[in-house]
Amino acid sequence: MRAVWTPAGPPVVPVDVLPDQPALPRIKVLHVITKFWAGAGGNTLLTAIGTDPARYEVWVAGCEGGPLWQRAESAGIRTVQLRGFKETIAPLHDLRVLLQLIRLIRRERFSIVHTHSAKGGFLGRLAAWLCGVPVILYTFHGFSYHDFMSPARRWIYVHLERVAGYVTDGFFAVAPRVAREAIDQRLAPPGGVAVAPSAVELSGIPEVDTDAFRAERGIPTNAPIVGTVGRLDYQKAPLDFVRMAALIAGHRADVRFVMVGDGSLRTDAEREAARLGVEIVLTGERNDAPAIAASFDVFVISSLYEGLGRALTEALASGRPVVATAVNGVPDLVEPGVTGLLAAPGEPASLASAVEWLLEHPDEARRMGAQARDRVRSLFPPQRMCAIVQSRYDELMGLPAAGPPDHAPRDAAQSPQVLVSSNGRHEAHRDTDAWTPRKNGTVSVGGFSSQGTRSRDDRPARPTSDARALNWTFLVPADASTVFLLPSDGERLDGAIVAERNAAALRAAIAEGPYPAVAAPDITGWASLIGSSRAAERLLGRLAASVEPGGWLYAGFANARSPFHLLGTAALSRQRATGILRSNGFGEVDVYVAFPDHRTPAYLVSAARDAELEYFMRQLSFPHAGPVDGLKGALRRRAIAGAQRAARSVPGSVGARFVPSMAVVARRTA
Repeated sequence: MRAVWTPAGPPVVPVDVLPDQPALPRIKVLHVITKFWAGAGGNTLLTAIGTDPARYEVWVAGCEGGPLWQRAESAGIRTVQLRGFKETIAPLHDLRVLLQLIRLIRRERFSIVHTHSAKGGFLGRLAAWLCGVPVILYTFHGFSYHDFMSPARRWIYVHLERVAGYVTDGFFAVAPRVAREAIDQRLAPPGGVAVAPSAVELSGIPEVDTDAFRAERGIPTNAPIVGTVGRLDYQKAPLDFVRMAALIAGHRADVRFVMVGDGSLRTDAEREAARLGVEIVLTGERNDAPAIAASFDVFVISSLYEGLGRALTEALASGRPVVATAVNGVPDLVEPGVTGLLAAPGEPASLASAVEWLLEHPDEARRMGAQARDRVRSLFPPQRMCAIVQSRYDELMGLPAAGPPDHAPRDAAQSPQVLVSSNGRHEAHRDTDAWTPRKNGTVSVGGFSSQGTRSRDDRPARPTSDARALNWTFLVPADASTVFLLPSDGERLDGAIVAERNAAALRAAIAEGPYPAVAAPDITGWASLIGSSRAAERLLGRLAASVEPGGWLYAGFANARSPFHLLGTAALSRQRATGILRSNGFGEVDVYVAFPDHRTPAYLVSAARDAELEYFMRQLSFPHAGPVDGLKGALRRRAIAGAQRAARSVPGSVGARFVPSMAVVARRTA
């Protein structure tokens, strides 16, 4: 939930006339990125520079080399160039980079680690999780996988992203369709991605052609220029641009073609142009690329995959008519007939057809370019992106908003939905789609009691029955006519339908629903009956479907962010549990996390004492020594220390064989 704190007011006296005041510590933020250049690098630089320096101390770590390190350092950003950091998978180099990140994070004690790009995102999040960083974030600038790679390789990349998602507290995406794809691929939870448009420095982008490039290359003023800007590599598909140019040149001899940029496929592009007999100007890398692009009559993006593309936003900001492949987030900016035209990726003929249409309809092309320019210049200033990102930082760190708080009470239709993050802190989940802002309805979960209806704040601080009683009994709605119970250790509840502990009986009992209330304090234990690779997810989904509209569900399970996930496949993350429930019509969801932060209220899950500590030790005592024995020992020590802290800090013990490390209480509204 967003902190509200009243501003102190204007200064009474200037600070410089006061006695020396102690410097207050700032929150340390580390950005981890693979390549600190090109689109994602520029986006990260603008984010780092635009973050409030009075509140945050910002660092950037990434590959060695690139033009942005010096600029970051001159802006006061602390930088670390990681030795041996490679873009492709290289196990030994990746391990060295991981160790460098772990040493850096432990030494500087960052509160936030914000990661970018595929390799930097995975290694950065893994290092942050191993070091216990409170807040771990990731920005989807694009995706490491695409439709043009082998199915096996794509499967590996997708599942690596999913694994990293389990330890991530928040996500950003550079465009709505990028956010949608992340959720469709289960890389992020539903509603868990904030759209922060990938900003560009608009002041350096010309809106009119100065004819300087035409004069430099001897191109007549009446000759249309079709061009592109970007790296000449596989992703950008430069050979498709060359083949498109050859198709157009067969009909329009007056058109000139320009490619700005360099890369591994430059020689191939030159050979293909010579083979097809089409003349193309390849300029190589140019510092004045935006000015050259402003001379294009049609700007072309031929990429096979593209999160959004800095070259695309800069071209639209200059008012150029654009033809772009319909991949990832590109259609969010290029809307056919409104701000440009789209083409199918990997099909030069489709690109050629769209380019020829714009050349034959110059008035319509000019109007599309003007509309695109106005949209980009209002949507992509750096201040807008930085405000969205820092707002999320502030929210996750419990800080008040930068501006004065709104003291007016909100009604139900204006309040944000309430979720709880995997680190136990409440979050105000808002629809932050920067393209089309909307407001969600309020969510309030309450009215749970076995002894009468009471609100969440009015629940008892600890159970009043004997030591074998479970706290979840206080969450059973008093007015529920029937409760379907999956007991954790042979418990009973008066009037409940108790499931038998075998797979066939469980499926039959679930099929007899729907029920007004379902209580399953040990999803992890029951999921072992299913035995699939996603047992806990499947069981939670089936139980959610067995709740009648208006009914309640309580479930406890092992947290996938804790060492419990090493015990098998029956653990769940907060994101996956919330996504499963929302997809089954649960509009009101509360999640509490007991491990590793142990911040769950005592009335929900009492932390372990001797019995639970023994359970942790027994489950995490690995009998086989091996190369990863040190990691296993570290996890075991962390689990034991966490249980000991919890036993000291939270009164009471449920005395059960298994204490869930995470619990969810939800009401089905649809």
